Formats: sequence, structure tokens, C-alpha cells
Amino acid sequence: MLRTPTAEIDALAIALVRCTVVWDGGTVKPKPQVDHDREAAKWVLSVGGAIQVDNSPVEHRGPGALPKYEFLLTGIFLDKNARATDDTLAILRNCVNLTTLSLGATAITDDGLAIFKGRQNITVLIMPGTKATDAGLAHFKECKGLVQLDLNGTPVTDAGLAHFKD
Repeated sequence: MLRTPTAEIDALAIALVRCTVVWDGGTVKPKPQVDHDREAAKWVLSVGGAIQVDNSPVEHRGPGALPKYEFLLTGIFLDKNARATDDTLAILRNCVNLTTLSLGATAITDDGLAIFKGRQNITVLIMPGTKATDAGLAHFKECKGLVQLDLNGTPVTDAGLAHFKD
């Protein structure tokens, strides 16, 4: 066996989250992982929203609609949902596979949208009737593949849209 510093073994165990690492210094068992996509999907469905998984065009609705298999949460639909606020949206912070966000007519503001800063894979952003401004839209400037953007009834100006000119 190779002699490997503990820090490198710890890094390996983090990278191989589902593997048991056995080495001359002992055994590192996998730590239980939180399934962020499942937790977020469960919340979205519990408040009457809908979800999209694995980029499927099918929307799942209702508490019993949560897939039993492991999935990637790729879309959330919370339009006209009073429970969609800046604080509750935080559950999506670690859902890195989202491609569709539909938040129309919710209380979401620029502060709530900050959790999406730096995301690149959002292709559909639907936020009519929200309080999103130019500053909130800046959080999505890395989304170069955006194909649908609905900002009707928001205070967004041409300055906000300039984030998407490239």
C-alpha cells in the first residue's frame, strides 16, 4: 500500500462520495449525503408548485408526484405562489442542475435571486409580475444559453437586459 497523507485521503473521500476508502491508515466510510434536488423538489410540490426532472418536458405536480428514483431537479414552477419568497427560495441554493425557473407573480426580489449568481445552465427564466430589477437580472448574466426570458410587468430596463447582449 502507498503511504498517503491524511489530507489527500480526505480529499479523495470527498471526491468519491459514495465509496469506502481503505488505506494503510484506516477506513473512511462515505458520509450520508443530503439530496438537495429531492429536498427542494419535495418543498416545491408541498407548496403547490410543479417540478421538472432530468430535463423531461413532463411537469410533476402534487405531493405524490415526487419520483421514487434518483433524479436531477431541472425545473421549478412556482407562478402565483404566495409561499415563494426570498427566504423560501433559499432551498434551491444547492440545486445546480436547474435549467428552468418559473417564478411569475411571486414576491421574489433581487435578494432572493442572488442564490442563482454565477449559474450558467439556466435556459428559461420566467418572472413576470415580480419585483426583480436590473440588479436582480445581473445574477443571471452567465446564462449564455438563455432561450426564453419573460419579464413583463417588472421594473427591468434596457440596462438590465444589457447583461445578456453577448
